[in-house]
Amino acid sequence: MDLTDSSEETRALAIYWGRTKPMLSLSLLSTTAWITPTASSTTTLTPFFKRALAMSTMTTASQPAIVDAVAAGKYVEVHFDDGAAYRFHSLWLRDACRDEEHVVGGAGERYLTATPVGPSGVSAENVRAASAEVGANGGLHVTWNDASLGPHEMAADPPRVSRFRTDFLRMYAEVVGEKLAAGARSSSAVHEDLAFLTPYSGFPSARAPKAEEMRLWKAADFAVPTFDFHEVLDPASDANLNCIESVLYHGGAMIEGCEEPGEVALRRLADDAFGGLQKDPTRDIANWRIVRKEGATSVSYDHLKRLNQHTDSSIPPHGVPALCLLMHYEEGTGTNTFTDGFAVARQLEAEDPEGYRLLATYGYDAERDFVASRVDSPQEYNRGLIVSTQPKLLQLDDTGALQRIQYNEVFRTPLTLPFDVFPKWYKAFNRFVELVHSAEYERPVPMHKGKFFLMNNWRVLHGRAGGLASSDRVLVGGTITREAIYSQARRLLRERRPGGFADVSQEEELDDEEEEERLRSRPRPRSRLRLRLRPI
Repeated sequence: MDLTDSSEETRALAIYWGRTKPMLSLSLLSTTAWITPTASSTTTLTPFFKRALAMSTMTTASQPAIVDAVAAGKYVEVHFDDGAAYRFHSLWLRDACRDEEHVVGGAGERYLTATPVGPSGVSAENVRAASAEVGANGGLHVTWNDASLGPHEMAADPPRVSRFRTDFLRMYAEVVGEKLAAGARSSSAVHEDLAFLTPYSGFPSARAPKAEEMRLWKAADFAVPTFDFHEVLDPASDANLNCIESVLYHGGAMIEGCEEPGEVALRRLADDAFGGLQKDPTRDIANWRIVRKEGATSVSYDHLKRLNQHTDSSIPPHGVPALCLLMHYEEGTGTNTFTDGFAVARQLEAEDPEGYRLLATYGYDAERDFVASRVDSPQEYNRGLIVSTQPKLLQLDDTGALQRIQYNEVFRTPLTLPFDVFPKWYKAFNRFVELVHSAEYERPVPMHKGKFFLMNNWRVLHGRAGGLASSDRVLVGGTITREAIYSQARRLLRERRPGGFADVSQEEELDDEEEEERLRSRPRPRSRLRLRLRPI
């Protein structure tokens, strides 16, 4: 594999989705760490992430090139043609190298014979750069000193040379390097195809969605895109990716045209289009099933009663509420209600800034017994789980922007707020709930057999109108994690980039001529979602 391949599309692909698959910009994005409030120690990741995305879209002409490299023992100095220069720790380079001698291309795993820790034969404290030079195709080649290599019991000797792509080094330089010279800077703008995913990437320092990345709505102007069930499942169609973007932008999307609704159809849609349903720890299957039950003790299973607006997994069994909820009618009809919680929060902040701050500062007490609360369910539960928590109803990012709403009244327990905080907190809380259920914000939506609704569970609250469901109503659904949605969107974007591949093994099957022809002939996808919306 040629790590210095410099074709425009291949460079872009390699930086973000690329041949050196374990780029940190991808590895970190698949972590689950981000959702908790930020830690100041991780804030440097955000500019790195932006840099990685920007580098992925630069043309060959605009990519920085290495013009000089100097080995200085514990350090290596790298000079770029835009005037910038950085000093890297030699040990960092030895540890971070992702060439084919250090990382298994298909699996993305580090070779234990190459890592500078453990019984590899590399002595981390003795690592020095013996020489550094610019390769024929512009990459950096570093040769390591003999003193850093010793006896070992591994199957192969550690590599003596590490090779680095120019764009790889430049991507990391601003975070891990010491800047030696000022110079022209490349654009740090996030590629617009990827921008809509940034708030959901998984970093502790991740920002909330920007105003332009959402369309907030009230009941009167509730309009979300509608997609065809089969088109969303069609790998050749853009409907799957457009559907995910719609959910994050509008708060939800309708999916119609399923001829055989039920658990099988739900799981197929979730697995193939959205990364799979979140596993419930108390039952064997992931989806839930709500069937009318006479004399039900839980409001969820009494179709004649109103079910107040709430977010699902408000007491998450896995620590973080699911990003999306996918539900549909297997049988019968009914009316579900939806509210854009972010739109409500915006009005509350305008009316009562102090109350808004209190809802974002103090959590409310809640508890759920995951078996007892489903006593009316037709499903079987094989283990118990009781979770107590104190989530903030409004959850903000580092800048104070709203990132997530987490609320379900049925599981709320006695509040443990300070004496002087309680009256002001409760006033704001009461107003928020009033607005959520007001005719101005709550939108009733008739539902029928085969109709799916996929919603952003961090933003949209949902419920059920009382007395409007048919006696044969069967509701089947489940939650989908942030990781699943984000991973699916990444995969779809990768496949649709010019020269993109579903995975590394596919890429390696093509020889250079076939790949070159594919890159030339493949049209670029539309960079933004454009859909006609129709009121529901």
